[in-house]
Amino acid sequence: MKDLEAVVLRTINAGLVPVMHGDACMYGNDAAILSGDTLVEVLGSLNWVSDAIFITDVDGVYDEDPRQNPNAKLLPKIFVDPKSGSLMMDVKASGSSHEHDVTGGLETKMKAAARIAMSKPVTIVGCGSKGFAQTLRGEDLELGTVMSPKEEI
Repeated sequence: MKDLEAVVLRTINAGLVPVMHGDACMYGNDAAILSGDTLVEVLGSLNWVSDAIFITDVDGVYDEDPRQNPNAKLLPKIFVDPKSGSLMMDVKASGSSHEHDVTGGLETKMKAAARIAMSKPVTIVGCGSKGFAQTLRGEDLELGTVMSPKEEI
């Protein structure tokens, strides 16, 4: 953990935005997949981290899968109970619809994001989207989802 934190701090101090992603890792004599969402969750637990950004293949969190239902609605805000980490609204999250994704898809991302959002805001945006660019520039988010503790918003 200390090594990961040190690398991220060096990246930030160099004026760069650290980007985490999953990869194959060795655990003893076995190989496994370490999810980028898990890395962000670990870093998000640090006191000096003010917020977190999760990037996905759609514009944020929807009430239903937008690839399955063209009428799915983007949820601009999701509130989290700051004591339990429970979502304060019903969100249908499932595993990934991509065969190559073995890390749990939106369900894993939402659990990791909710644990961080117990104490600080989390933004979920689509890779390369308008919301992604706005988030990196620190602008108000027009397209994406912000998850935060209930009492903050």
